[in-house]
Amino acid sequence: MPPVRSLNLPDGLEEYTENRVLCRICTDREGATQDVVFLRTSRHGHLSSQGHKQALEILQLRGRTENGQQPPEPQTRFRQALHPVVLPKSIIDLLAEGDSDNESTNRDDETRDRLSGLVLEDGMVFDGLEQVYFTAGDEPDKEQRKHRQQLTAQLRNLAWYQRDNDVSGRDLLSAIDEPDDELNDLTWLVEDDNSNDESDSSDGGIAAHAEWAPHGSKTMFMLDLLDHLPRLRLSDDHLRAVIWIMRECGTPDVPAFSALRKMQSKLDGEVGLASQHHTSSLGNHFYMNHPAKLLALDWANPMVRKEMNIYPENEPEKGMSEMWHGRKWTTEGSVDELTPMWCDWNNPGSKHFYIQEITELVDGTFAMPLRWTTQNGIVHAESYRLHYSTSVRTKLLLSRSYEGADSRQLDGKKHSRSPGFEICATQIFVARQIAIADKSLSAAPNPLRRKANGKAMYRIRVMTWSDDVSGNVSKQYNAHTNVYVQNLSLPHKLLSQEYFVRFCSTSSHASSSEQLTALINDFRSDVWHEAYDCWTEQEILFQLIPHVLPADNPQQSEHASHIGGNGQMNCRRDKMGGSIDPRILTFHALTSQPGADRQTYDTVNSIKAQIRLACYGSKDLVQLSATQSGVKDKIAQHWIEILLEKAKQRQQELLFDRETRDSRLNERMSKEARKSLSENIKRTIQTELWSWIVTQPPMSFEKLAENDPARKDIRPGDHYNILLSIPAINPHRDTPVELLHTWLLGNSKYVWHTTNTKWDSKSEELFATRLQASDLHGITTPPPRASYLIRYKNSLIGKHFKILGQLAVFHLHDLCSDLLFELWKASGELGAYLWFPEIHNLEEYLADLQILIDNLLNIWAQIDPGKIVVKHPFQPPIPK
Repeated sequence: MPPVRSLNLPDGLEEYTENRVLCRICTDREGATQDVVFLRTSRHGHLSSQGHKQALEILQLRGRTENGQQPPEPQTRFRQALHPVVLPKSIIDLLAEGDSDNESTNRDDETRDRLSGLVLEDGMVFDGLEQVYFTAGDEPDKEQRKHRQQLTAQLRNLAWYQRDNDVSGRDLLSAIDEPDDELNDLTWLVEDDNSNDESDSSDGGIAAHAEWAPHGSKTMFMLDLLDHLPRLRLSDDHLRAVIWIMRECGTPDVPAFSALRKMQSKLDGEVGLASQHHTSSLGNHFYMNHPAKLLALDWANPMVRKEMNIYPENEPEKGMSEMWHGRKWTTEGSVDELTPMWCDWNNPGSKHFYIQEITELVDGTFAMPLRWTTQNGIVHAESYRLHYSTSVRTKLLLSRSYEGADSRQLDGKKHSRSPGFEICATQIFVARQIAIADKSLSAAPNPLRRKANGKAMYRIRVMTWSDDVSGNVSKQYNAHTNVYVQNLSLPHKLLSQEYFVRFCSTSSHASSSEQLTALINDFRSDVWHEAYDCWTEQEILFQLIPHVLPADNPQQSEHASHIGGNGQMNCRRDKMGGSIDPRILTFHALTSQPGADRQTYDTVNSIKAQIRLACYGSKDLVQLSATQSGVKDKIAQHWIEILLEKAKQRQQELLFDRETRDSRLNERMSKEARKSLSENIKRTIQTELWSWIVTQPPMSFEKLAENDPARKDIRPGDHYNILLSIPAINPHRDTPVELLHTWLLGNSKYVWHTTNTKWDSKSEELFATRLQASDLHGITTPPPRASYLIRYKNSLIGKHFKILGQLAVFHLHDLCSDLLFELWKASGELGAYLWFPEIHNLEEYLADLQILIDNLLNIWAQIDPGKIVVKHPFQPPIPK
């Protein structure tokens, strides 16, 4: 601690120790029981304390009494103690001396009574002990002076707890007595967060800069950015300290802390990204950030907008590597799932060209675009070329062409909308000819043109996935189900960044199926969302199209309403499986082609059948249906359990309870007649419960129109998985293989476990030595940490199996059998093909991939054939 500077002590204070002083006035007063000692730096606070003032007053009174003076009146005693002077005459006396006799006699008694209590002292007027202020209006610096007094008092209170030097090496209380600029430097310590002072506006009194709108300045933007770093959360005190340091360093345009908070609140209100409350059909509550709001920001972000691809790409020049290169986007999807229009934004006079509209070209010919795609970065139209014809009556011969769309071909100023044309194909751009009988193409505008009302319309693909994670910071597992989305119109290099993973919702109670029900509202085909396109500087409309549903295998089974990997029908994609003993499976059966594809309408029918069986009250039949079909829906299971309990209670009342059962059962009848009557009563209960279940949940049922057919049937989202009702996605097919769980934690883990379970300690040590000595040139993996891999061989994660898949095969030549060594080689070859960044020839790649899969399964069939049908990761996704 630095030494305390020497100070002259005022009267009444004495040196006590090096850092402490003694107040002789308070120590010697009557009734004091101990010495009054305090820190030297706290002397100012003691001198201004009420106790010291009272002791000083008693000391002065005692001195006057000893000198024969009378004690002052109580109302003036305190002021005499501070200012030992004789009060002058009252205001009345002073006025009387200056008035003439006539004026004095005319002064009324009421005025004298008003001024009788006023006295003048040192140029100030007092009414009793209170000072009287005379003003013609509000003082301009009154609030500032009051605020300064508050700050001074708070700073003085801080001095009571100061034990060493503060504020740039100077005593804090000494700094209070310095000029105003020194005090202002300390106001950040006690700045009022809730200050409503007009000078503390949203911009902090700083001139706004247009290039930094809506923040107003670069400094405000950087502070806002610093406050929202996802992995470096700062408290309010941290931000205040940062702001103070910036001011001390002379940073321009530094706002007040409260101004920063007001600006952030304003932006939150303008952006409108408020979480919405939802209640699922099962009664669980959760909040959701809707993807339409989240992805609308991509259109307004210049750094993101330039990376977006809104049209599928055919024959990519650099090979297939992005989502918009795949067949699901380019050819398999309906035109209603693609962007419906194109415009030459480089040409200000260009029009919006919609699909399925007859469009006049610059050369006077006509075409009908069917879909917009890109090739080598240029937008093309897959279209019909058309011309007038009077000869074709019953059959139209249409040729499909594929041409680049630019302002030289499409006339941006004309659209042919004449109704009732007879059209046929030209022979100029024939790619293939299609005979269409009794076909007429309407020349009316696309219905979306009216809905757009002059705005551009786009469709973008999104990827939705869900997973269960722990909601605790500690290691104790507390399961939460999270839902995320990503914009698949962005390249993979961006999607791999955390910034582009958009969090939607989480819940410890609501399942992913319940949360997806709320999310799917943004994916409806009749819903268009508004956004601002910073590229064209216009308001646009866009639609969200679900594309794929990546997840781990259990979660993907839930998406597909599948029973899971432990069921007999353990494949969510096809109907392969059954009650076959794996020990008697032949080699041909293990490697045979998959079964029939699962269809969403079959799955929905199976769910309805299970709910009807639950209304009938047969738990065994429900379980048998799930086992044989492989269908088990999480939302439907909730209602099935309720229906089984209700059916049990109703059957007890109408069949078995003698007091409440059907009166016909009390009559004498044959065994067959009684059985038939009981069956009829069960069917009646089944119909009754079915009529009840379709009205559940009541809040959803009440929203349906009176003539809506959905009032008489179970509904997606309310009674079963809503993903089964979305036309753009098929949960059975659009749940792609996820490499982490299917490969690294699937095949790679099984190969590693099969190998190391046969090792002793010497074999483990030898393998660890070899693995640690691996040459890592040519691969991007970190050093393997071989001793760790051996020590925790049964607790490895994905990154460890990625290392073993690349290096282990070079160190196992005498540590495993020949067949197991062949398995490692086959696994390594297939693993290298799975991490293929670009596919230049898709057909060739799929053929090679099939061979590598067959090689791996052939070896597993010789080592452990049961794994192929028992373990879900071994179900081969064979393309058809």
